[in-house]
Amino acid sequence: MKRILILFLFSGFFSCKDGKEVHSINKDIKELVFASGQLEWDNSYNLTAQTDGVLQNANFEVGNTVAKGTIIATIDNQLNQINAEVAQEQLTISNKNVTVNSPALQQLQQNIQFAESKYQQDKTQAARYARLDAKDMTSKVEFENAALAAKNSLANIYALKKQYAQVLQQAK
Repeated sequence: MKRILILFLFSGFFSCKDGKEVHSINKDIKELVFASGQLEWDNSYNLTAQTDGVLQNANFEVGNTVAKGTIIATIDNQLNQINAEVAQEQLTISNKNVTVNSPALQQLQQNIQFAESKYQQDKTQAARYARLDAKDMTSKVEFENAALAAKNSLANIYALKKQYAQVLQQAK
């Protein structure tokens, strides 16, 4: 420990022995800055396409002035053409499906006719069981089942007619 203290004092003594005065110097700092970036021209515009595709031709040169509405390039994009054709076909099908003669409405009309026929049959059957029940010639369960079937058939008709009205409303 003593040696370190002596060495420290000895080094301090010799470092201050020089006697030169130190003055500050004022100079302009010249420094180069390296940075990445992009230079842009005044009154220049970046052109981008609204679709993907292959640029077929460009009708302009760098520096040309272009008027509004001028076609300056064309893009070949087969996928957009196919999508447009498919969309047109779907529109045609949709327009057919929203008419009064649409397949959905025709199917509902057939279902209503079938449900009305079934109701007439169930109603006739329920009337038969009512007559048999009045003469105590059938069980109460059979009579109730026949009456319930007629009631369910009638409810089915109302539900189908309501569904038909909703689809017809959507078609309009």
